[in-house]
Amino acid sequence: METILCPTDFTACSENAIRYAAALGQPMGARLILYHNIYEPVLMDLAPFGTAPLVEAVQDPVYREGQQQKLEALAEAQRESPFNSGVSVECQLSYGHTLDSMVHTLRKEHVDLLVIGHEGFQEVFGYSLTARIIHEAPCPVLVVPPHASFKYLNRIVFATDLKGESFTDMSLVCQIAKLFNAELQLLHILEEDTFTGRQRAQAGLGLLLKRLPYNKVSTHLEVHPEIEEGIHQFCFQQKADLVVIGHRTKNFWQHLFLQDNTRQIAAQTFLPLLVVHHTL
Repeated sequence: METILCPTDFTACSENAIRYAAALGQPMGARLILYHNIYEPVLMDLAPFGTAPLVEAVQDPVYREGQQQKLEALAEAQRESPFNSGVSVECQLSYGHTLDSMVHTLRKEHVDLLVIGHEGFQEVFGYSLTARIIHEAPCPVLVVPPHASFKYLNRIVFATDLKGESFTDMSLVCQIAKLFNAELQLLHILEEDTFTGRQRAQAGLGLLLKRLPYNKVSTHLEVHPEIEEGIHQFCFQQKADLVVIGHRTKNFWQHLFLQDNTRQIAAQTFLPLLVVHHTL
C-alpha cells in the first residue's frame, strides 16, 4: 500500500480523517495526498433542458487561491508533525463534480486506499455521497467516524457474507494485519440459527481460513436477526480496532450501502470501517 488519498472539506471530521490516514501510513512509509475539489458545473448543467448553454461557468480565482492555501496549510501541518515521520505529504486541488473528479484523481494517482471522514461529507455533500463513493471508487475505502483516533491495530474483524472473497480482497486485509501483527477475526452473522445454516457457515469459514496467507486468524459464527447490530455487538465484546466488510454489485450486502447503513455501522461501533471491493 503505497499511496493514500484523503479528501477534505476543511471540517473537523475530515481533518480527523487526515490525522488517521497519516498515522496509518507512517509504518508503511506511504505517500499521502490531501485532496479538495471545488465544485464547478459543466456547461450542460447551466443550460435549460434541451437547449445549448449560453455562458460558461464563472470561476473565482480568489476563492480558488484561498482553498489552495488552506489545503497547503493542512499538508504543512502534517509534514511538521513528529508522529508522521516517513510519510510523504502532498496536496491536490481539482475542479468539477465532486464524485467524478475524485474518482478521476484516484485512477490518475494509482491510489491504493481512500480515507474519508464520514460525518463531514454527509453535512456538506448530502446523505448518499459516502455510499456512492464506496460504489464508484476503484480502490478500498476506509471510513473514519468523527471521534475515532488512530490506535495501534491489535484486532481486526472481517465481517464476511461467505459469498467468495477474492484473493485480492483478502490479501489487502492480510497485508494490513501483518503490518501491525494484528489478530484477524473472520466473522459471519447468521440471521437465523438453523442446523443447515450453521453447518454451511462453519464450512465456509473453514475454507476461507485455509486460503489466507496469514497465521493469526480465528473464525467466529454469531447469530443475530440484525446484521449491523450483530457486527456491532461482536466488535464491542472483542474490543476490535478496525472493521472490514466486502462490497460487490448486487450482493448480500448491497442493501447496507443503498440504505447508507455503512454510516450506521461506523456510528454504532465508533470504529473505522474498511470497505474492500470484490473482484470475482
